[in-house]
Amino acid sequence: MKNLVLCAVAAISLPISAHADSSFNYNSVNMEYGYSNLKLWAGNKLDIHILGITLTKELNNQFFIGGSIAASRIDDSFMDEGIKYAVEANVKDISIQAGRYFIVNKSIDLYTALGYSRTSGNLKITATQGSFEDTYKNDGSDTYIDLQAGARIFLDQQLKVELSPAIALSQTDGETDTSVGSSIGYYLNTNLKLAFAYSRAIDDEVNDYGIRGSYYF
Repeated sequence: MKNLVLCAVAAISLPISAHADSSFNYNSVNMEYGYSNLKLWAGNKLDIHILGITLTKELNNQFFIGGSIAASRIDDSFMDEGIKYAVEANVKDISIQAGRYFIVNKSIDLYTALGYSRTSGNLKITATQGSFEDTYKNDGSDTYIDLQAGARIFLDQQLKVELSPAIALSQTDGETDTSVGSSIGYYLNTNLKLAFAYSRAIDDEVNDYGIRGSYYF
């Protein structure tokens, strides 16, 4: 956690660009549907479906805050050595964050954000082989400290197409997970953007795909 805090403080202390205003809006409401696949042993995997909403609000001096709520569900099964495993899980995630952006030029902003997340959920695994059946259940919760750094880049002179690469570090119980990804979005008008996103959790080999609609105010 100490390393995450030091990185965040260093990024926030970067000098402010001489540009007066950013080309990007940091006041938004975002709705996203996501799909993930979690790789297991022997080539097996589980499908995860995610629905979330995020709100961000710009403050003074290029700082911003945000919050999100997401719900994830697994309802999948796989076979291994003649045993069928049926997996059901429901997970809720609530997170808050604060960050700052830095203007490079008209088409590029860099940003960093430090966040706190709490997840809670339930898991049920049923193993079946012939007439034999065994069920495992577990309820639990966890908290995370997150550090994210990324960029917002307009790819065209009309400021319609935005590329947003990012890297995120998440720490809980002394362990740090890393994910990388990017989204590309198109502004239908000044207030509405449609984007497609991809990210990969490097340590857990989880691939996330998403479609996101954003309303800027």
